[in-house]
Amino acid sequence: MFKKYFIKLNTLLTSKEKKRLIILLLMMILGSFLEIAGIGALPVFIAVVAKPQLLEKYPFIHNHLIQFGIENSVQLLISGSIAIIIIFIFKNIYLGILNYKKAKTIFDIQLRMSYDLFSLYLKAPYTFHLQRNSSELLSNVYDCVKIIITGVMMPLMSITMELLLILLTIVLLLTVETEITLSTIAIFALTGFIYLRLTKKESTNFGQELNKLRTIVYKIVYEGFGGTKEIKILNREQFYINRFYDSSKRNALGMTHQSYINGLSKPILETIAIATMLIIAILLAKKNESVESVLPILALFGFASVRLMPSINQIIGGYSSIRYSLPNIDPVYNDFQQLNLEYTNRITEEKAKISIVFEREIKFKKVSYKYPSADTESLTDIELIINKGKAVAFVGSSGAGKTTIVDLLLGLLNPVSGKIIIDSEDLQQNISSWQKQIGYIPQHIFLADNTIRNNIALGIEESEIDDTKIWNSIKLSQLESLVNELPEGIQTEIGEKGVRLSGGQRQRIGIARALYHDPQILIMDEATSALDNITEKYIVEEIEKLKGTRTVIIIAHRLTTVQNCDTIFYLEKGELIDSGTFDELINQNASFKKLALIEN
Repeated sequence: MFKKYFIKLNTLLTSKEKKRLIILLLMMILGSFLEIAGIGALPVFIAVVAKPQLLEKYPFIHNHLIQFGIENSVQLLISGSIAIIIIFIFKNIYLGILNYKKAKTIFDIQLRMSYDLFSLYLKAPYTFHLQRNSSELLSNVYDCVKIIITGVMMPLMSITMELLLILLTIVLLLTVETEITLSTIAIFALTGFIYLRLTKKESTNFGQELNKLRTIVYKIVYEGFGGTKEIKILNREQFYINRFYDSSKRNALGMTHQSYINGLSKPILETIAIATMLIIAILLAKKNESVESVLPILALFGFASVRLMPSINQIIGGYSSIRYSLPNIDPVYNDFQQLNLEYTNRITEEKAKISIVFEREIKFKKVSYKYPSADTESLTDIELIINKGKAVAFVGSSGAGKTTIVDLLLGLLNPVSGKIIIDSEDLQQNISSWQKQIGYIPQHIFLADNTIRNNIALGIEESEIDDTKIWNSIKLSQLESLVNELPEGIQTEIGEKGVRLSGGQRQRIGIARALYHDPQILIMDEATSALDNITEKYIVEEIEKLKGTRTVIIIAHRLTTVQNCDTIFYLEKGELIDSGTFDELINQNASFKKLALIEN
């Protein structure tokens, strides 16, 4: 189980990050040796101070001490104390640096991973977002990546460090008391194995469930806040509150389980450690060892136990955390694999092609499209031509395929068959080049919790915003009177989703945004549906002035919006039924005439 996850985790890391982790591992090895020096120094110091003649067995050390003028117990006590203090100061300074490096390396990986995943999501094909829930993506970017770092990588680093320390400590203890050390290892190993075996299944199950619960909770909160108005009118608040409580309760149960399992290891290990120390003392007494010789050994095992107990506790807790957190690797890994490949291929293909320049016409050549989850086609064999500088409209009842045509024109969707040709180039050859020439006004305008100015120039740094373009687009979108009435003008904050504006005002900001870049092609997808008739009339008149210099493409239910278009394309059930001017369609198409009569 672990192997497949660690292979995926290795794939998620860059070569630079792997090198940093190798350097960190070498630093951890050195840190473990320093820890061992700290563990071994105190028992040796106690033994030598208690019986200085022990040094005579080591002439090299004994002679050097004499050269430094250390010849009696008092001098040995003072100099030894200073040496141990220096060792511990150096050790702890180094370990402090190591801990900083470890945290810096790990959280740099988290930052890079979240950034890359968020970037891939925003650059993903439009069809990807049609099939995925935004709350799931949010959970992946923030929670899953965070848990991979704090629940897998950090415990893995701690386990590596503590295992190195335990290994070196065991080597040290084996050289002093082989039989007792082996017995102690057996006791701790058996206890740890039983503990992990008993908690394995539940930890894995809870980890998988919590991964799903986070997405559910995000979805409930997103829906609750997003539909506040309708929820209040329908008095459905308690429904969402209950759903949130139920999901959060299950989440709390899982977190309680993890906390309980991780905390259980400490009292168990503490009990075993105390019992082991007493057993060691009894065994040494039975060997008829003198108190003088027993004391250093007990001190060594005592210091080792005090230092190793947290290590063993961290290993068991870290292992539980890793096992609990591993399921979070799958959604991040899968999306990285899918989107990295798609994005890389698309960018490579587009870089190899020339830029698309729109000079004559847009031509649909037998274009068909079917949504990934749909059973039938939304568009079938569409053939039409839009000449540059003309104003055209797509009309038809709901489900006729109007929005699908616009999404294809915008490069958000790719035809399943047929081609969209810009002059002589296939639009799919360089979508980004084509999109730079388009101003798009949707029916539902996205507004950031920011100023009018920043919403019009969405996604542009404040220092790079051109205020001349801002005011030109404000005038064209009939926003000038509103802005002039506001005390802070274009610097007025509009609130989340533009709650401080009317529906028509929000729509006009969307129109101003599309006009800010002075696009060659203006696509309006029910863009005037939220406007009153007078404002709509003024905006339509302004947009009509663009004919000849700009190509205007309109989707509309209200036929009054498109009466003056050069060509109107009439759609039914994904097929292009007829085209012509407004008057021509009234005379030659009964269905279109019926639509016009219903509206009037």
